[in-house]
Amino acid sequence: AKDQHAKGAIADQDLEMAQHAYDLVAARRAELILARKKAEQELARSKQAVDDKKNELARAALECSWADLTATISGTVTRRMLHVGQKAVPNQTAFTIADLDSLVVRPTIPERQLRQVTVGLKALLRTTTWPDKVFHGHVEHISPEVDPQNGSIGLRIRLAPSDPPLRPGMFVSGDIVTEQRDRALLVPKKALVFERDQPFLFVVTREGEDTIVHRVPIERGLENKDMVEVRAVEGSPLRIDDASQIVVVGLDRLFEGAPVVLEDKESAPAPKASGADDKMKSAKSGG
Repeated sequence: AKDQHAKGAIADQDLEMAQHAYDLVAARRAELILARKKAEQELARSKQAVDDKKNELARAALECSWADLTATISGTVTRRMLHVGQKAVPNQTAFTIADLDSLVVRPTIPERQLRQVTVGLKALLRTTTWPDKVFHGHVEHISPEVDPQNGSIGLRIRLAPSDPPLRPGMFVSGDIVTEQRDRALLVPKKALVFERDQPFLFVVTREGEDTIVHRVPIERGLENKDMVEVRAVEGSPLRIDDASQIVVVGLDRLFEGAPVVLEDKESAPAPKASGADDKMKSAKSGG
């Protein structure tokens, strides 16, 4: 009986110890579950904080990108209107950029000359900066409208690369070549004399020991500001060619058969040209 009582007491004690151990494990498990939930919540908050910082970084990068000015063309800055420390406002011009390899001239021509001009015609331009230099270009665009105030039509002439290069803002004047002929005979316009709208040239000839001039009626061809293409009127007994000598000064004192003395200042050979250009003067325009 004593042994059974002792065994029963031991069993109760073991049960209590086992229950106590179980309670400890259960409590520990509950603590771990609670700690896990707290850790998950902390992780979620940390992830949210990271996402918030990423959004702030993206926003800051976007705002920084607004400070970058990206040009739409490649070129050279020719003017700066915005400086360090100055407050920028919307639609404010910060810089002016010019593509120096692709310059255009925007001249105007009288309405009456429109029929002579087409896109693609060659243009010859000059500037007072380099008066002996001819700059080449071509007509790129003709305005579809006529200015009602002055009856002019705007053109856009694309310039070819040149050396020395033209600069934006330069003023140029020039001609548009509307027609070209090979082997044309050109003379200075000042050599022409007129009688009832018929133009003549005084051509120097030698007859024996005498040097005289003959008045040769001519037809005018292509011309520009200073020179004109000429050819003798069909049926005229006298001809002119690139070996002829023509009088260019003192014309008001000459008559048919008048004797002359040859001097460089009084006569000049009719110039020979490989091509004659009909050049139409264009208005001055900025580059």
